[in-house]
Amino acid sequence: MSPSPPDPLQATSIRTTETRPEAASKEATKGEAQTKQAEGGTLDDLIAETLRKAAEIAGTSRSAACKKVVEIVTKAPSVSSADKTIIAEKLGSVVD
Repeated sequence: MSPSPPDPLQATSIRTTETRPEAASKEATKGEAQTKQAEGGTLDDLIAETLRKAAEIAGTSRSAACKKVVEIVTKAPSVSSADKTIIAEKLGSVVD
């Protein structure tokens, strides 16, 4: 005997590639947490890293590099005004 064809009226399980909104939301939250963790550190850590990297730029003084960073950061809309002030105070006063 050969197998009978499936009954079209009988419910079957269908797999889709669409994700449920809850699953997508959990994945987005997980990704955001990983990004924040990768960014890590505090503002002081960021300033210390900037100072280290500014010293490694060939052909540019550390103070010139830091002034450029301050210029860019003060124009960035995503940085709070309090953070802009701290960055400008700490990096803007760098002397070679």
